[in-house]
Amino acid sequence: MPLPALAQLDSTRSSLHRASQVISAVRAAVTPPLPNALRLSLYPVPPGLSTGPLAFGGDLLLDYAQQKVAYRQPGEPDVTIDLDGHSQATLTGELLALLAEEGHDIHLQGDQLRDDTPFEIDATTASEYAAALDTIFTAVARFRARLVGPQTPVVVWPHGFDLSTVWFATSGADEHHDPYMNFGFSPASPGFERPYFYSYAYPLPDGFEDVALPAPVRTISEPFKGMVFDYDALLSLAEPGAEIEALFSAIHYGVSELMTGG
Repeated sequence: MPLPALAQLDSTRSSLHRASQVISAVRAAVTPPLPNALRLSLYPVPPGLSTGPLAFGGDLLLDYAQQKVAYRQPGEPDVTIDLDGHSQATLTGELLALLAEEGHDIHLQGDQLRDDTPFEIDATTASEYAAALDTIFTAVARFRARLVGPQTPVVVWPHGFDLSTVWFATSGADEHHDPYMNFGFSPASPGFERPYFYSYAYPLPDGFEDVALPAPVRTISEPFKGMVFDYDALLSLAEPGAEIEALFSAIHYGVSELMTGG
């Protein structure tokens, strides 16, 4: 299916982003440290985002299309909170109260999740964004499956609200020490008003800027050094997932050779 245009994304994206930080904070509070800070991430699922299994059982789902947060336990009916009428701050309070009623007293660390801006979510846009993210996740997962070497799962990071996976160029798999490439999708970030795909390498290999790449990929130096291609450039395609795979594969082929020596 073609990608949706997502023409009026800003307020819906911002609201879903803030809501995602609430369920991520719960996951982080009850999850032991994981490599590459993965306890801070969320898992893309067809309705939206999930914490994955929590230490006390069940998971939390942020359902984009239904505009709800649900606490799901196997064999039990979902317990839900409508996002309508909430802000990040009030959603946090109601979710912690809901979990306490279920027997799970969660204490969040630090001064966080206090944004009191009311959520503004357009149901159609939220549903379209869920569909777009599912197409992108599937394409990135297929691309990732063809890579050889250590990798991180395809996750969404609530800090920036971007989806990404990391491929390591050596047998080591620590982003703080080992060379890697990151491949991802962002609905917006400083310097990018519209959704885009990105890749960057660490450390940046010599000759990075000279790698020959197919359109619409371009190399940038600000606000980061890497390669990007625009979501909007794929809107006319009948099978955008195949193009996302192909473009990320071309980036990986060209840059990984520089990192590994061929």
